[in-house]
Amino acid sequence: MNKPEHIQYWILAAEKDWEVVWSLFQSGQFSYSLFFAHLTLEKLLKGLWVKDNEVNYPPRTHSLVRICEGTRSLFKIHFKICNSLKTISFSLFNLHSSFFILH
Repeated sequence: MNKPEHIQYWILAAEKDWEVVWSLFQSGQFSYSLFFAHLTLEKLLKGLWVKDNEVNYPPRTHSLVRICEGTRSLFKIHFKICNSLKTISFSLFNLHSSFFILH
């Protein structure tokens, strides 16, 4: 696949996951909805990573921060976004962990 096809792959995958986010959310499956929201953001950032780098294969990680750090498109607001993603990732996974401990 060429670069535009790789980028399109990540966008389409994110769109499918976003549909799952809303389906899970509407059915009251909030923790799973948050998990798929994370996957959606991850795939969108991976598409952006492919756009901004020579290589068409983003890092094999689920870390939104690590993927974000490899992009140039977000240069002006890069640090603000990465700090927000650190907070979001920490909060989501603490919420997820707390949910399973309490229930």
